[in-house]
Amino acid sequence: MEEQAQKLKMQTRDMKKQNMILSQAKTELDKKAEELMQASRYKSEFLANMSHELRTPLNSIILLSKFLRDGLDSSEQSKKAEVIHNAGNDLLLLINDILDLSKIEAGLMELDISSCTSEQITAGIDDLFTPIAEDKGIEFIIEDQIQSTINTDITKVSQILKNLLSNAFKFTRKGSITLLLSLDSKKRQLEFSVIDTGIGIPEVSLKQIFEAFKQVDGSISREYGGTGLGLSISLRFAKLLDGELWVDSVEGQGSTFVLVVPYRDTMKTHTGSNRSHSSPVETLSRQLVQTSAEQAVDDEEKLSKQYNFKGKTLLLVDDDSRNIFALLALFQSVGAQTLHALNGQEALDLLVDSGEFIDLILMDIMMPEMDGYETIRKIRQDKKYDAIAIIAMTTKAMDEDRQKCFDAGANDYIAKPINERSLMQLSQLWIEKMKG
Repeated sequence: MEEQAQKLKMQTRDMKKQNMILSQAKTELDKKAEELMQASRYKSEFLANMSHELRTPLNSIILLSKFLRDGLDSSEQSKKAEVIHNAGNDLLLLINDILDLSKIEAGLMELDISSCTSEQITAGIDDLFTPIAEDKGIEFIIEDQIQSTINTDITKVSQILKNLLSNAFKFTRKGSITLLLSLDSKKRQLEFSVIDTGIGIPEVSLKQIFEAFKQVDGSISREYGGTGLGLSISLRFAKLLDGELWVDSVEGQGSTFVLVVPYRDTMKTHTGSNRSHSSPVETLSRQLVQTSAEQAVDDEEKLSKQYNFKGKTLLLVDDDSRNIFALLALFQSVGAQTLHALNGQEALDLLVDSGEFIDLILMDIMMPEMDGYETIRKIRQDKKYDAIAIIAMTTKAMDEDRQKCFDAGANDYIAKPINERSLMQLSQLWIEKMKG
């Protein structure tokens, strides 16, 4: 009896010891998990800050090079300005890719499911890639077997297809590239296929190409360029859409990339946490931004023929002299009267003297002394400024940054570097809306 009691005592002691070990292990795991979450937060903050530092000079480079190119008579000088403009846009795409990857990893990427037609998807793609096909002497075919209204996140589907087509054109020197859109009613799936006759992918590298910053080999990277982010982002977008993305390829013969997403009968909006609902005008303005941003870069029609701001007064609030120079030149070219302030307090002082004449305020967010959020809030506290449209401009490109601008009282938001046509359309839209 005494032996059994001793044995039971030893078992109890061993169990307590194991429980203590398990408790310590759990504490360590919790600590590691918190450290990983903290590291993720630091990474997101770092990327957001780097985005700000990179977008500020890029804004001036892109705007001024485009403005300079359109105003030059010499074709040689115009081509040089075009090179600067295109290089700036390439850097912007890289920044956007890195931010997209960061948002996906942090679980901050949202879906915006809406009704659209398959033609809306193919139209922008046709405009973008047909000139490239003609320049390279490649046949580009779009076969739309859907030709009906579908419900999906058109922005993300379009971005995936553009990534796939960009790769197809990069690695195809002759032959053809086909974009095929089809609907499998039995499986209730939308299927998008990009088929090329390019260099193909070795079988051992098929899985590797979907990893971030990975390409088939170093020589491919040197010859064709690119960071290897496009396919990684496309795969993650596909999973976010509850879909799949895969590739079939034969080296030397070409590749077929297939995107499959669920077919939805009714429109559903699936988002991350704290998703806000936009007003009809806000929705319209974002559609304008998306549409204008996809217009051909070499559109020769002058802005002055499309927009007329004569009799309108603009107040630009920005602490960066390069942005002031670029944006004032842009609006002065379409007839606007312009004022500018280097910080929020200067803007408030100007409003006291000239508020009744101001139609639009372009408000930078990241400023010393008084930032854009606080300045907008102070302006909105005074009812006599209610008719002034305010568009926030910021290099911070996360969804929560846009929401902060709306919460402060801005009518709309535009990210830097600024697309000039997007800004013109938004400005015209909101001036008419506020004055109407």
